[in-house]
Order: sequence, then C-alpha cells, then structure tokens
Amino acid sequence: SVCPTDELVAPALDDPADGATVNTLTPSLTWSYPDSCVPEGYRIDLSVTSDFSDTSLSGGTGDSSTSWMPEEDLVDCTQYSWRVAPISDTTLGPF
Repeated sequence: SVCPTDELVAPALDDPADGATVNTLTPSLTWSYPDSCVPEGYRIDLSVTSDFSDTSLSGGTGDSSTSWMPEEDLVDCTQYSWRVAPISDTTLGPF
C-alpha cells in the first residue's frame, strides 16, 4: 500500500555506503525502505557539498524503485554526498 504522508520515514542508504569510494563515474545509488508501505517516489540529492547547498545533480525516481543513477557522469577524484527522501503525493518525507 502507498505510505500515508504522515508515516513517511527516512530510507536506509545501501550502496555506496557512507564514506565509500566508488570506481565508476556513473554509479547506481541504491537504498531500502521499510516494507510496511511504499512511497510514490523518491527524491535523491547528490551534491559536491556535504551540506547539500548545491543540488544541481539531484533528481527523482518518479516511482517506487529504490535505485537511481545521475544523468551526467561524475567528476573523477571528487567527493560527493547523497541522501534520499520518500515522496507521497507532493509531500517530501525525511532524508
């Protein structure tokens, strides 16, 4: 069932793990969500800043899938941060 907006919780980041080094410029970001319900979609913030002040690389799934790839290749030897929030209707849940 679709998650009610007041029951949205933060997804768990699976891969790459926090602090991990990736060896590809086109990583697939994956996460998991508790099985109690399914969000309508997810917002993914991908940023070169740890405070997410620049979210120009961000995007969304548009559905309940739990993986996403950036549209553009990442820059080699650059540190990125990522986070995911569930969406139901137009409400963004916690990251």
